[in-house]
Amino acid sequence: MIKVTSRIVINELERRDVPVEVISESPYTLLRYFHKGSWHLLRSTLPETSSAVGRGVCDQKYVSFKLATANGIPVPETKVYTSYEEARAFMQKHGSIVVKPSDAAHGHGVTVGVATEGALRRAVNFAMASSSNGVVLLQQKVDGSDLRMLVIGGRFVAATRRIPASVTGDGKKTLRELIRYENETNPERGENDEKRLSLISLDASERFLGSRLDSEIPAANEKVTVVGTANIGAGGLAMDYTDNVPAEIIAAAETFAQTVKIIACGVDFIWSEETGKFYFIEGNACPGFCLHIEPAVGTSRPVDRHFVDVLLGVTEPTWATAEKAS
Repeated sequence: MIKVTSRIVINELERRDVPVEVISESPYTLLRYFHKGSWHLLRSTLPETSSAVGRGVCDQKYVSFKLATANGIPVPETKVYTSYEEARAFMQKHGSIVVKPSDAAHGHGVTVGVATEGALRRAVNFAMASSSNGVVLLQQKVDGSDLRMLVIGGRFVAATRRIPASVTGDGKKTLRELIRYENETNPERGENDEKRLSLISLDASERFLGSRLDSEIPAANEKVTVVGTANIGAGGLAMDYTDNVPAEIIAAAETFAQTVKIIACGVDFIWSEETGKFYFIEGNACPGFCLHIEPAVGTSRPVDRHFVDVLLGVTEPTWATAEKAS
């Protein structure tokens, strides 16, 4: 199966009469396209021209935080987990923290709002199990809108606000029953990025809600958040925010993407719209396009055209232009 973002890119290349072939499909989709006399490799939105070092930086969250800090981009206080005692002291200092693996993606292994000793032990174990290198991060929890900034060729092209999955009560069903009902009856939800919305993850809901999942019956029309992270793959909702993001966040996103030299770079922030404060959360070297082209709420953004413009040399990455000028 070819995932939706790869299909979007294939369609745009074919629209421009560029030969494109599928070398392998999911779980490792590899494409190649023919341009200027030779074949070029492409994995979803990660072309061969993106920096290998930059991809490594994005794959390691702690390194990303260090690089963001070096470039003057604010990050939440973060430390590597070394012992339960130090983790407990860090949690007590901040009241509520986020525990995550340093090297996982798509929200895997992340627990948000850890505030008790029992929750801390479970969150560390969950993050450890989701990490390939065993490195777990403890991070100050910051509140605000969860933003995915998409930067292509070093230029900001779109922003999405990601909203955690929720259900609406009917006064009869438990939260688990409401989630199952939503997944079974909403035609816009599907698996493996085949639909505009993903199925709400029951595993993620169990970690977030605990016993509430089977004991709580929301009142009619009561909306309840059922997943702790705003991850789209866990059932979250994408809202176009391209015209709402302040210049300071746009500049920070472009700075990070230009520094790592990733052609299509997803840069995530938490932004308090009340105070104006924002914090860098992570970079993504192979971001999905569907949440920008088909957001659940708001305007569609033609990010695939910007991406293929760079692939075909219609638009140069900002760093290439700067190197020529110097």
